[in-house]
Amino acid sequence: MRPKRLSFEQLVNQNIRELLDDENSLNQLEMRIEKRHEALTRKKRDQDAEFYSNER
Repeated sequence: MRPKRLSFEQLVNQNIRELLDDENSLNQLEMRIEKRHEALTRKKRDQDAEFYSNER
């Protein structure tokens, strides 16, 4: 729970911590998206390879 009044320095430090937390959360989301994209790309490539090998 926040105190009713924060000094300017306390407020700045709190905002910095919150921004760093947000940055970490965004980085984790980006990593999850990249991993999911890589997996889907790999799956599509494997499906295409299987499809074209079956056509011959």
